[in-house]
Amino acid sequence: SFLPELTDGLKPGGEAAGAPRWESEQVGSGAVLRLGNEDGSLASRVTFEETSKGFRPVRITKCTNDGAGATAPLKLITEGLPGSPDALTPDDFEPGAIPVMDRMTYDVRGLAKRQTLWAGPCGMRICLVAGVKTAFTRGTLKGDSPKPVDDSNQLANPDDAEGQDLGLRLIVVYDRADTLAAVSWDSFDGAINWVDPVAGGGWQGQLFLFMARDADLAVVTLHPNEGEGRNYHRDEFIE
Repeated sequence: SFLPELTDGLKPGGEAAGAPRWESEQVGSGAVLRLGNEDGSLASRVTFEETSKGFRPVRITKCTNDGAGATAPLKLITEGLPGSPDALTPDDFEPGAIPVMDRMTYDVRGLAKRQTLWAGPCGMRICLVAGVKTAFTRGTLKGDSPKPVDDSNQLANPDDAEGQDLGLRLIVVYDRADTLAAVSWDSFDGAINWVDPVAGGGWQGQLFLFMARDADLAVVTLHPNEGEGRNYHRDEFIE
């Protein structure tokens, strides 16, 4: 998914040329190129061999999503994240839309990348939209009969997904009729994790979202205002 180039002058080319920081060195009959983020962190390391037609990449080690911090609540994080010139604002949505996810991920080069997700009313539904102007509506939620929806495809940009196992699940529950008192999920070790509804949206009812490590997520329970909770085992809603 990433084929970097190296010029005869040992400068990065192609996709690698977009790295904020880089350094290269001749090693034996080949070369090593290191790409880095603006904060000085290493993004990827590429080993090249020299051929009659120039340098050819033979080994790439890059940063990927490892699920770190996956069980933390989804919160809007702005400090320490690189901005985006085409980032969306509330003015780009119907009234009531709010950001529900803002986190760091990695692109195909291993470079840090900001990933955002907005939720907003779309008539009787909720639309989920990636937070850049070049993005498209990733999905809509009806909420007629609330149940867990595996929306993990939201975590992977189509351009960056190749070769990456995110190890994460993004689960969404939309309760348009406001029939639920709470949502929780159980991990395989027996721990119960409670999910707070997303506050401040302009839609009807309640919206619950959470991220969990794929290896941890066992059961999602919907707790109605009246009666017993309904358990959904992972094989009932995860594709």
